Amino acid sequence: MSTYTVDARRPAPTVHPALPGLGGTSPSGDTIAFTNASMTLNGKPWLAVAGEIHYARLPRTRWRDSLLALKGGGVDIASTYVFWIHHEEQRGRFDWDGDRDLRRFVEMCAETGLYAIVRVGPFCHGEVRNGGMPDWLYGSPFPLRSNDERYLALVRRLYREIGRQLRGLFFADGGPIIGIQLENELMHAGAPWETTPRLCTEWVTSGTGGAEHLRVLRSIARESGLDAPIHTSTAWGGAPVLEGEVLPLYGGYAFCPWNVTESTPVHSPTREYTFRDYRGAGRRDSLFDPPYDPASMPFACCEMGGGMQSWYRYRFVVPAPSVEAMALVKLAGGCSLLGYYMYHGGSNPAGKSVFLNEHVVPRISYDFQAPLGEFGQQRDSYRRLRRLHRFFHDFADELAPMGTVLPEGAEEIDPRDVDTLRFAVRAKGRSGFLFLNNYQDHVETRDQDVLSVAIALPDEKLRFPRSVGFTLARDTCAIMPFNLDMAGARLATSTAQPIARLDVDDSMHCFFFAHAAIPAEYCIAAETCARIDAPGSATEKHDGVLVVHPPADVRSAFTLDSAAGKRVVVHTLTEKESLGFSVLHLWGRDRAVMADADVIADRSSLTLRFREEQSTRVTLTVFPDVPGAMAANGRPLRPSASGGFASYTVDIPARHVPLDVVQTGSGDAEVHIEGEAFADVRDVLLRIEYEGDVGNALIDGRLVADDFCNGTPWYIALDRFRPELDEKGICLHISPRRSGTAVIRESGMALQQAFTGAELARILSITALPEREVRFHEVPAGP
Repeated sequence: MSTYTVDARRPAPTVHPALPGLGGTSPSGDTIAFTNASMTLNGKPWLAVAGEIHYARLPRTRWRDSLLALKGGGVDIASTYVFWIHHEEQRGRFDWDGDRDLRRFVEMCAETGLYAIVRVGPFCHGEVRNGGMPDWLYGSPFPLRSNDERYLALVRRLYREIGRQLRGLFFADGGPIIGIQLENELMHAGAPWETTPRLCTEWVTSGTGGAEHLRVLRSIARESGLDAPIHTSTAWGGAPVLEGEVLPLYGGYAFCPWNVTESTPVHSPTREYTFRDYRGAGRRDSLFDPPYDPASMPFACCEMGGGMQSWYRYRFVVPAPSVEAMALVKLAGGCSLLGYYMYHGGSNPAGKSVFLNEHVVPRISYDFQAPLGEFGQQRDSYRRLRRLHRFFHDFADELAPMGTVLPEGAEEIDPRDVDTLRFAVRAKGRSGFLFLNNYQDHVETRDQDVLSVAIALPDEKLRFPRSVGFTLARDTCAIMPFNLDMAGARLATSTAQPIARLDVDDSMHCFFFAHAAIPAEYCIAAETCARIDAPGSATEKHDGVLVVHPPADVRSAFTLDSAAGKRVVVHTLTEKESLGFSVLHLWGRDRAVMADADVIADRSSLTLRFREEQSTRVTLTVFPDVPGAMAANGRPLRPSASGGFASYTVDIPARHVPLDVVQTGSGDAEVHIEGEAFADVRDVLLRIEYEGDVGNALIDGRLVADDFCNGTPWYIALDRFRPELDEKGICLHISPRRSGTAVIRESGMALQQAFTGAELARILSITALPEREVRFHEVPAGP
């Protein structure tokens, strides 16, 4: 058995106030400030989660549900770009209507309990045409992204327009906007000018002026009313940092299509999955090389890859474990703001005369393989992040002041090395968390069998697990606590991963989950436990430690009374149960919820959403139960109770959606759907399986959806295209994937391009999936 050791006897870094130029107070007295370890909210450490969502890439009618899904996934802050070209495509004509209504979107953030960070550019990128710069800026007689007064005059005009839209919505006004991002990737990245011919593409400059340019932008932003407790800027890749006045933000991507070219056709594994100390004096690279002492301010992220947009040259599939593992590695390294790009995918809006995408990505789809898909689908990555975010929030007081401790050689591990265990510790004094990772992008990992980890602390040495070893399965990451206080009982070690803590009546309920290949083991200091009741669990006592091996089942809890006189109930979920688990504020209090469908919660109601044709049984499990009776879609329900949990089951009859499909060629089809198909459903999704190069969907000759084929099904939500869809149907055209040679032939006054070789464009199947939902709500007791 392999035993790995880390020495965690060094003191945790000192926590002290930082970034005095940032922070603020709301009219109700709420305060935002900073220490060198984290943001603080009302004086307490605030480990926040930010999720990127672009209002102009989503139908306004779906904003509320999308924001509620962010909130339900553990996101605290909705982050959004304001793409200049989306609002001033034609010079001097600003458009803030419909899906471009920034003000209404931010108001809705407040209504759904989210803060907001508004990324005002002027340059944004985001795979938008010209990086978000309007076409009419091309060929300007002055340098863009510079301190040239002619350029700054346009910036002032843009910022004033944004300021008018957002007046009264800032934190100081009692509104949700806590942050303004200035520029994006200044002096690091530009974007192709889509106005130029493809063979001679020019680029939007990466900018000049350094920190002084950020200082000027911050001044203009404040003059324009864009003043928030936090001004931020991206800091990777050599971008300048305005120290003391702007919070530098970082990120990381495992799938980098910009690195895949004709000369470099194979993507190399990244360093995103090897542990490092982001607040120490360890390894630096082009993506993290701060000009300041990294221990002097918090390490915060705005662009951890929640997925990635497929590029034409690189058609990858982002595995859900990659998203979870990146977040865990950043957290282990000291991250105090987990920020994802993208968290919610979308669709590019129609321009007045051009497509608004960058040419390397689909014209319409910006799904990004994000945790929340283009049409709001809650993916496996969403569920994995949801449980991690709950841990991040519930254990913030413990995590925030903890330093990162790495075993010897951790920062030098080659990403291709799948044999050496990757692990790290965050600790303060005797307490902390062990982080493990067995995922690596672009490399096939393997199970790491029969291992244990020992942690040297100031007055003891702990081992995970206590006796036999465990297997860390391939593509798995894990968190294990040590010397964790549970209302006065000390959990010395646990191989189960903590998710949440919930106070109910006089008891603290602690929720953990057991990884599939790691049996749950809890080692509790006997002197801190007055009584333990663990029916169905194997329990033993060794050297003053109570060892409990419970079955993994949320209802099979064990209970202990701490020496401090508090009742503690420990629930161990299976991995499958943990993916359906969340803690939501519902019916007047925080409740643990488990469901086997997409969950949308709105304080007084909870909706389960699913996409199936077959008859379906959906189950909602709630703890603690609601005081009154429950109903689903207006019909009363009777709960089944087990282990203090109340479960409500609803049977949904089959709902077939007929399609009229006329195949006009192997890669072409015309699809009609009757208007009645949308009765009693929220939406209808086309599911298209095909082979080829690019999928195109058109209504009356207008492109409405597209897809770069990567071997996975292509989905299109149809409700947004009614009533035009009812009248005209939708045409599907697959452009062929070619293997062969293009030949240019002279033909009189012109040239002809011919192709010799194989072409593949084939539609394999087209089906319709009704999106249905069950709304659960409390029926108040009668008088």
